[in-house]
Amino acid sequence: MAELCNRREEKRHLTALRLQQCAVRLTLEHGFDGWTIDDLAAAADVSRRTVFNYFDGKAEVVLGPEPAVDEELVATFVGGGPTGRLFDDLIVLAHETTRDQAGSEQHMAAVRDAVTRGSSSWCTGASSPPPTCWASASANARAPTSRTRRCA
Repeated sequence: MAELCNRREEKRHLTALRLQQCAVRLTLEHGFDGWTIDDLAAAADVSRRTVFNYFDGKAEVVLGPEPAVDEELVATFVGGGPTGRLFDDLIVLAHETTRDQAGSEQHMAAVRDAVTRGSSSWCTGASSPPPTCWASASANARAPTSRTRRCA
């Protein structure tokens, strides 16, 4: 049963990653407002319902789920630390908060590009066969999303 559970968890993880990568690609190619959830579902070869089983909307699928912030890190930040320099402390807080949730450096760079300029292509490929971003899904695996169920 554990093997079956692990296979399901892995499949769910790869589907979430594929959705995120395709959403970033669509954002880079068409801008955030230039595509719909239906477009994403078609690009990832899943149903619209499947997209919403993984993510609450476009922003979450492009940026990833909202990270949980460690209360101790927040207390340290609010208390003027860890370095005493606001900008440096903010970078430390952001890094520590997203460290375990970030995907590959390539994926994070693509998300940055999608957010800041929303143009150029990040991963190539059209509709069929699957875009080349799919091929990198297992190689660039990231932490499961907040909606990923854990097996006992």
